[in-house]
Amino acid sequence: MAIFIAVTLSVWFCRDSIDAGIVWWNVLIGASLVAIIGLWDDARSVSPYLRLCVQVIGAVFLVLAFPVEPEFQIVAGVSITGASAIALSCFGIVSVVNVFNFMDGIDGLAASEAVFITGSGALLVLLFSGHTHAPIALVCLLVCAASAGFLVLNWFPARIFLGDVGSGFLGFAIAAVALWTLVEHVMSFWVWLILGGLFVADAAVTLSRRLARGENVAVAHRMHGYQRLARMWSSHRRVTLLATLINCFWLFPLAMVASVAPPYAPMVAAIAVLPIGIAAWISGAGLPD
Repeated sequence: MAIFIAVTLSVWFCRDSIDAGIVWWNVLIGASLVAIIGLWDDARSVSPYLRLCVQVIGAVFLVLAFPVEPEFQIVAGVSITGASAIALSCFGIVSVVNVFNFMDGIDGLAASEAVFITGSGALLVLLFSGHTHAPIALVCLLVCAASAGFLVLNWFPARIFLGDVGSGFLGFAIAAVALWTLVEHVMSFWVWLILGGLFVADAAVTLSRRLARGENVAVAHRMHGYQRLARMWSSHRRVTLLATLINCFWLFPLAMVASVAPPYAPMVAAIAVLPIGIAAWISGAGLPD
C-alpha cells in the first residue's frame, strides 16, 4: 500500500498546482479500484476474471476523467479517434496494469522500471513543452519519487514487496499520465511505447508463446525472460541492473529521438523494441522449464 498512499496523498496536497479538480475524483476511483482488487488478491486469491472486470471499470473511470477524447496518432495524418480511441485507451490501461503485475517477479525490477518511465516522462514533458504542461511532469515526478523511496527497500535483497496492490497501481498511474499526455497532445503513444519497451517486449513474447501452446494465460508462471535470466545467473541484482542499463542507454536516447522527430516515431519504436523482443525470444521467454 506504500506507493498508493504516498502518490494519492501527494497528488492531493499538490492539487492546486496540478489543477486536479477536473479529473481527480474519477482518477482516484479508478486507482482505488485497481489497488483494492490487488490488495484483495494479495490477501486471498481472487478470480482472474473478477480482477479483470474491476480493472476494466477502473479504466473506464480514468478515460471518462478527461473532458477531451484521447487521440492515437499512428503515422503522420492517420489517427485513431472517437469510440475506437476510447476502447483502445481502456484496453491499453488494463494491459499496462497487468504487464506491471506480470513483470514484478524479482527484486527491484518493477519499482526501478516505474522510476525510469515516470522520471523520463517528466523530463521529456519539460524539455519539449516547457512549463505549459508542468502539472503532468509534477505527477510523473510524484510517482517517480514514491517508487524511488520504495526501491530503497525493494532492492536486492528485498525487505518489502509490491504485491498486486503495488504493481497494479503503478501500472495504472503510468497509464494515467500517458493518457493525459495523449489528451493534451504533449507526447505520442510511440514515445511511451519506447520508454516501456523492456516490459512490453518481454511480456509480448512470453504471452504469444503461451497462447500458441494453448495455455491458460491467467495462471501464474515463471516463464518471462527476466525470470529465466535470474535463474540462469542466480542473481536478481544482475538482471535488474541489466534492465536499468538498457533503459538508460538504449530506450531513453531513442525516446528522445522519437520526441524530436515525430514523423519517424513509429520506426524508432520498432528499432527500440524489436531487438529486446528478439533477445527475450532467444532467452526462452514463454518456454516451460
